[in-house]
Amino acid sequence: MNMKTILALLGVMLFGAGIVMAITGATVTTQVKQTRWTQPLVAPTTNVTAIGGDVWYANLSGGNALTTRWAAFYGMVTGGLVLSDNTNQTAYVFQWNTWNASRGGVVCASKSSALTFATDTALTNASLDGLLGYTGFDDSAAKTFADAQNCYLNFSTGVTIATTAKATHLNGSFWTCAVNATGSTTEPAYCTNITSANNFKGQTVNYEVMVPVNQTSTPVYFYANLQ
Repeated sequence: MNMKTILALLGVMLFGAGIVMAITGATVTTQVKQTRWTQPLVAPTTNVTAIGGDVWYANLSGGNALTTRWAAFYGMVTGGLVLSDNTNQTAYVFQWNTWNASRGGVVCASKSSALTFATDTALTNASLDGLLGYTGFDDSAAKTFADAQNCYLNFSTGVTIATTAKATHLNGSFWTCAVNATGSTTEPAYCTNITSANNFKGQTVNYEVMVPVNQTSTPVYFYANLQ
């Protein structure tokens, strides 16, 4: 008899299976790209009335620009406990749909599909910027993961690691944590704890995570561990 955790992440919706308390790969079955932010092109709404000989001190707000180095993912997590063997990953003797986000867990995203999380260590901003080639940019890792806050992540080893993290939006419900995981020396995992909280839109979700990506289309792979 083999108990397995079944998960589905909705929003970006993921599905996969793994031994309880082990982080495992997840398959994306549904994905919905949100409308890309663009700089509003509007006519000036204010003016200064000047006459010849005037000298004015005028502060200006020029708006925001969109990063080309980071992407974000968010969604819901559901799961259960099953009684089955290994001959059919979707046929169960019995399934208990008892897991919910209040139990906790971890969601990770990475540009590597080969992570095993056999050993996991925290990454410093300097080493992360070196891997990404982001040193010196306004949206570098050093300027992104700038909080002293630690997040604590439970992986398949059963070891909890503390890693410097960054809240993905101002209310601090979710923290993105950079992790050097077994399986790749060049592509870290970007992880967050599973909970029920508001995302940046004020919607209730179970995870929200930031991932550095290329300026061209970049595959991102997902992993999850349900507590």
